[in-house]
Amino acid sequence: MNMHRESSPDAAVPEWERRAQDRHPARSFAFYRLFYGRDTAYGPCKAQLELSECRRRLILRPGCVYPFAVLLDRAEVLFLVLGLSGDVRNELRVTRERPRADEPTVAGLTVEQHGRRLGIAVRWGDQEMVMTFSPEQREALVELLRAGLAMFPLPPGEQPSEPTASPAEPAA
Repeated sequence: MNMHRESSPDAAVPEWERRAQDRHPARSFAFYRLFYGRDTAYGPCKAQLELSECRRRLILRPGCVYPFAVLLDRAEVLFLVLGLSGDVRNELRVTRERPRADEPTVAGLTVEQHGRRLGIAVRWGDQEMVMTFSPEQREALVELLRAGLAMFPLPPGEQPSEPTASPAEPAA
């Protein structure tokens, strides 16, 4: 009886480790940026913007808090750019990055005014996180969103273009 098996790269990887790799694949960090703002409940904070491994979504983690992390496709990133530029005020329904089994998979993402500061809010159920930005922070975030948008693959036949709006001054 021949006990010799053909070895494969996965043969030596235990099953538990293979499942963990499937759930949390190694990230390439092709685009990973931090930006700063102010959490309306807790004060100054930083947040993360990361390109997904498939390069078709940006992951927005306001306050670096996973329960409020959302996945943004090309149109949703453009919505944020235009909203932070002062041109759009609507709520989007976006996919949450890692909802628990008992939580909704969709959240609301809004660009809204908070006093003299413009901010973004992520809401689901009775949970809410609002991050506001100074004009300089907002301009830096818009530039990061544009840089992330530039890394998305273009649909067939589409030419590269960028939003032309620049961040607007907040209402007095």
